[in-house]
Amino acid sequence: KEQFIFVGDKKAIDVLSGEEDNDIKVLSDYVYKNGDLIVPKSDVTIATDFSNNSQSEKDFFATITPYFNKRGTKMRIERNVPVKEAIKTIHPDDLVAMGQKEFDLIVQASYGMFNNRYRTVVVFEIDGGEHIGSKATAQRDRIKEKICANHGISVIRIANHEVKDYELIISLFECVIKNIPDIENVDKQLSLFDWDENETSLTQKE
Repeated sequence: KEQFIFVGDKKAIDVLSGEEDNDIKVLSDYVYKNGDLIVPKSDVTIATDFSNNSQSEKDFFATITPYFNKRGTKMRIERNVPVKEAIKTIHPDDLVAMGQKEFDLIVQASYGMFNNRYRTVVVFEIDGGEHIGSKATAQRDRIKEKICANHGISVIRIANHEVKDYELIISLFECVIKNIPDIENVDKQLSLFDWDENETSLTQKE
């Protein structure tokens, strides 16, 4: 008994057990009450709708910042940006579909007569553990991608283990930036829900 170590998430066990006192919940409650509780500090927080500000996101931002600093005011990058701020022309229906979500990092390019206006042209998403094997997360990712595509925004997904791979990241960025549509064309945008049902499985009913 003295050597026994119980590793688990008590809150999750309580929620999933409900009113039932199953063996796992009884053991969890006993250890919580009588044992030594150790909760190690972790930099990783999994969130459904918001960027989790993990170490991977911080490393990624530090990796690509020098590249964009060299480009002066032509391009700028921002972290943890709400969708409604990143896509100013987003359709209300699309905003509802996206929920209170954020992009991990956005790249904006300047345009206009004095280059003093900015439009989001590329979105970077860091794929952590919450993206593995989760159908719900995968569906949310697809919605993000389709809405971004509808607004002429490219999405680049970077795995956690690639966040410091400068050459890979920049080569992906320079590849997609060549295909960005005319940046001045930003006024009229279709909603995701205006698409033909044959073009996407993401219909308004879903």
